[in-house]
Amino acid sequence: MSGSSSVLPVFNQEFQVYNKTPSKPSPWLKDNKLDDWLAGLDEGWNESEVCRILLSGLPRRVMALTEEEKLKLFGSEPRLRGGHWDALVAGLVEHLCDLHQLPLPEWVNKPERFLDSTWVPPDYSMLERTQSLYLSPPAFIGHGAVVHPSWWDARGGEKWDWIPKD
Repeated sequence: MSGSSSVLPVFNQEFQVYNKTPSKPSPWLKDNKLDDWLAGLDEGWNESEVCRILLSGLPRRVMALTEEEKLKLFGSEPRLRGGHWDALVAGLVEHLCDLHQLPLPEWVNKPERFLDSTWVPPDYSMLERTQSLYLSPPAFIGHGAVVHPSWWDARGGEKWDWIPKD
């Protein structure tokens, strides 16, 4: 990868983020809440960066949590942010609960967590948009917010790896 990089503290580990230097340290996972994963929105990050970190970072971190920690994390309803973010987070939690065989939190099925029309990130090419629509997990399609499989953590049970192969 080209470009400058910065290091953010995540779960007492370092998480490499390229081409972005946050204005202040993020409180990520300080309290094991989903809102911690959306802190970049409050810090002025662009949507692609937050979306990528949420969709590739959160599934990785969930794999290291105990069942009790997973239930606490998924049970922490994030504040409503409006539009596609509410649907995207709900779809992600529903998908991860399914993968980890956990009960679905009630907040995921609230009406404000669903979109009336499908959202795909606007900076996608036509091919990426099409692939997003037919390769997204059912939870995302149901909530109306879909993303390209290249943004997913490969260990999260997704169709394609997003990590480049040598």
